[in-house]
Amino acid sequence: MMYNDISEVQLPQQFKYGSQQDIVVRSYYQFTADNRIYFDAHHYRDLIDHEYRLTIDIQSPVNAYGLAIDFFDIDEIYYQYIHPKLDGQLINNTLILMNTTAENIANWLWEQFKHHLPSGHHICRLELAETAQHSVILDSRLNYKRV
Repeated sequence: MMYNDISEVQLPQQFKYGSQQDIVVRSYYQFTADNRIYFDAHHYRDLIDHEYRLTIDIQSPVNAYGLAIDFFDIDEIYYQYIHPKLDGQLINNTLILMNTTAENIANWLWEQFKHHLPSGHHICRLELAETAQHSVILDSRLNYKRV
């Protein structure tokens, strides 16, 4: 492995390159949960140790130093407010107001991030995959209302 001496690195001539005002920052998360999904009042399916994969795209302004929202800030939102209610949980007990379908979980995730993102940052897209072949997508360009 090659190591370079970075002790002599100088400040850049410019911090921000180009005229880009906003950029989309993408983060990925995974969680495993148990849940019961109801298809109607009498039919349901139990999912045990079900693995979900979350992808979230956040539109963020680029500041004078060429930085958008820090990935650590997005991680903090996820790990402080979202992860404890999902990972390793029976999510019917933590998201008690809803049928725990991928569609409903995705809407709940959107609302959690929206509530905790700093001002000026917006979710543009959220994808929640139940399997490698199946996912649901919420996109800010679509005209629909969330609860």
